[in-house]
Amino acid sequence: MASIFARFLLGIAIVARACVDHPQTDPRTFHCEVLDNGLSMLIVQDPAARESAAAMYVGVGSQDDPPGIEGLAHFLEHMLFIGTEEYPEVDALSHYVSDHGGGYNAFTSRDHTQYFFSVQPQFFSEGFNIFSSFFVSPLFDEGYVERERHAVHAEFKMHQKEDPWRHYAVSQLISNPNHPANRFHVGNLDTLKECREGDLRKSLLAFYHKYYSSNNMYFVAVTPDTIETHLDTIKQRLLSIPNRNTVKKDLGKRFDKTSLGRFIQVENIAPNRSLDFEFAIPNQDKEYFSPAASYISSLIGDEGEGSILEALKREGWAQSLSAGYGKVSDHEGTINVEIELTEKGYHHIHEIISAVMSYVELIRYEGVTQTRFNEAQRISFLEYLFYGQQPVLSQVNGLVASMPNTPYRLLRKARYITDESVFDKAHIYQLLDAIRLDNARIWLSSPDEETNEVDDVYHVEYSNRPIGMLEAVRWLEPSNFALALPKENSFIPNSISIHKADPMPLPVEISSGKWYLTDSDFLQPKQYMDIALLGKEIVSTKDIVAMDMGVLLLRHLANPVLYPANNAGLNWSVSRHLHGLNISVWGMGDQSQAVLQTILKMLGEMPQITSDAMFHLLKERYEQALKEEDTILPAAMLSKRLNTILRPDLAHREDRLEVLDALTLQDVVSFLQDYFAETSMKQMYYGNLTVDSIQNISPETEGMKVGKQYLDVKPNRVLKLEKGIARYAYPSEQSDHAVILYYQMPGNSYRERAMTMILNKMIAPDFFEELRTNQQLGYFVRSAYRPIHDWPGMAFLIQSPHTDSATLIDRIHAFLEAGEFWHDSSYETAKATLIHQYEDPFETMGEVSDFYWYKIWQGTEEFDSKQKMIQALEDLTYSEIKAFYQHTFVDEVSAIYLTSK
Repeated sequence: MASIFARFLLGIAIVARACVDHPQTDPRTFHCEVLDNGLSMLIVQDPAARESAAAMYVGVGSQDDPPGIEGLAHFLEHMLFIGTEEYPEVDALSHYVSDHGGGYNAFTSRDHTQYFFSVQPQFFSEGFNIFSSFFVSPLFDEGYVERERHAVHAEFKMHQKEDPWRHYAVSQLISNPNHPANRFHVGNLDTLKECREGDLRKSLLAFYHKYYSSNNMYFVAVTPDTIETHLDTIKQRLLSIPNRNTVKKDLGKRFDKTSLGRFIQVENIAPNRSLDFEFAIPNQDKEYFSPAASYISSLIGDEGEGSILEALKREGWAQSLSAGYGKVSDHEGTINVEIELTEKGYHHIHEIISAVMSYVELIRYEGVTQTRFNEAQRISFLEYLFYGQQPVLSQVNGLVASMPNTPYRLLRKARYITDESVFDKAHIYQLLDAIRLDNARIWLSSPDEETNEVDDVYHVEYSNRPIGMLEAVRWLEPSNFALALPKENSFIPNSISIHKADPMPLPVEISSGKWYLTDSDFLQPKQYMDIALLGKEIVSTKDIVAMDMGVLLLRHLANPVLYPANNAGLNWSVSRHLHGLNISVWGMGDQSQAVLQTILKMLGEMPQITSDAMFHLLKERYEQALKEEDTILPAAMLSKRLNTILRPDLAHREDRLEVLDALTLQDVVSFLQDYFAETSMKQMYYGNLTVDSIQNISPETEGMKVGKQYLDVKPNRVLKLEKGIARYAYPSEQSDHAVILYYQMPGNSYRERAMTMILNKMIAPDFFEELRTNQQLGYFVRSAYRPIHDWPGMAFLIQSPHTDSATLIDRIHAFLEAGEFWHDSSYETAKATLIHQYEDPFETMGEVSDFYWYKIWQGTEEFDSKQKMIQALEDLTYSEIKAFYQHTFVDEVSAIYLTSK
């Protein structure tokens, strides 16, 4: 085993004496402790963190709802935010984290409820006190029971129109009816009803006292402060949570004998078509060292040459394929395969199912090898060895969710294939043996599916029948596709040595339009390469659609070749902007240049290697994405419309559909050839690089002429609104009403951006409390700082299942006119919070790359923008903010009001 890892370790030791194993490249310190009241606690010092955060996992979820009060666990989650004995103010945590640069939320799942928040480090102690009081002395104020019932109902009404929730409802219906997780679980006004006033609160208290027990809880905090700074306070607070000795019962299996060997058809709201597989396997939570499920899933989900997806795309039958493991219960899991079908592929499901089953057989007979396991292990262990900084909320949520099923020591290691992982051939074959038709649920969904049943709650039309013998025989016949397992991955790094370099404070232009910045802070073997191909503005709808299709074609051509690069930790993207294309490559190792050259080579060859079949496949994909906007939630639809109005590099959906309908492959080829015949370029290279290593990188390729001097272009432009209010109403297939009131600021100076951000910080908490908590207008209620590129603006958004758009606008106006958000203290807090955020150093290499590349790509090269924003914030006064508000929101309004209809 030592020989496999010798080239990677390079002196990197595993810190095994800590309570959580981690490599020395991970700078964090861990403190693990099970308290006397049974609560499991983990405190992490992360010296690179910009915020502090905490999360609490409570081992109770929707499957524990009392019969007849479905949704009670979810309802309790809502009610915990409505004040405690120690902090009786409604939404106290919301106000606190909003004032002090953080975030918060919670969710209720099948088997647990999770709460979390983040805040600037110097405010963590008080934030934690508010947070921890949820689990000690909640008020469950009777005055808010009715309001939160309606909030839960609004959330349910929103999910009624979302296909994933509708499909899950059908999944519950066709599973073991005796398992409580297979009941309705979100809650609505019918299930959270009261026969007598106070009944629901009594049920809430009984549920809380039964399950919210310290021995049923897990806690994680991450902070840049030393562990000793907060340890005693955290322990003292957590020890005050009573131990009610909650005992969780074994609820058995969610699948029974009638749940498997089924073919299910479901009618979608969205226009997409899909074919999905669930194969039942044993729960894999405790398989820390034998990653058999991920081994199999990675082979089925491969997208390279010879893969299932590559074969289906060649026929024009599928747009995408993914595979992975999912937990179903404490006893069961599933290996899932999800295929997004084309309209043509929808009529070839028998051949597609045969291809999937044939590929599984190919894995069985040729794919279970030590060599393949070693390759996966090398890639995953490399990722483990070089820790990449994560946001604190991601850290606390990921760690706390793992704690119930993972020993402290393995909390970092369990998600990787490391030096402790083993090639367990018997385990792999055990799971492969479970991938059978009689052990499967196969789902076919589309907008016009043949169905014979209707779900009473979500009103989903579906059918559910056993897989027939004759069709099973047909599906098990060998596929006619030339399927093949992945070849050896040539993108695995040859070297991960860190180049020693003198510190570079800023990027340097080493030749015209070519910028370079070596890393001397993070010391990770990662490289970031960005190229902007620049030409004339792309503003006509036909040019926008033609370039979009060009991007889709390039991605489609490159994906089978570069999928192994993704597996090896190298990512790439191609995107359109106002003046052409952006190409980005980033990731681990020394193969980034090879990926970049592959993309550019294909860009040059694209007119010669693109087929009509490929073009029509991607044209259908583009059309489907545009048509899906009819079915998304009204608030999301309006947000897309707002972008389209204000950005000249976008075009209205209806106009794009009209152009797309008549567009041909020759139109796209001709456009691309003309566009790239004379192209200028900007480049930036950052990370574990030397200037010598990039001097000879030549992004020029056949069919593309790069000018010696790059054009003086400004890739980002914004429509400047006239004075007054422009009103737009857009149809939606959803019954909810939604509004966005967008106020554009008169200019985009640092001062105006600073004032807009402060205003939003002052307004947002009160806006949410008044219109969401007090008036219960809907589940989506928020105020947001909404810059379009760098031009500042503010947006007020509400989506409501019961209040019409005109009333929503009136309520927003009334809130703004009341002006109850004006407080000297909130102004000072907002200002200090924003200054602190801009003073924070970059947290990841990705942030460094994004920041400097954006400035270079824009043509400003304004690398001191953070310092300028700090200065603008410091120079502002409270009276200036009030005057600015009066000018932009009252006297000289430039706004767009968007409503759904």
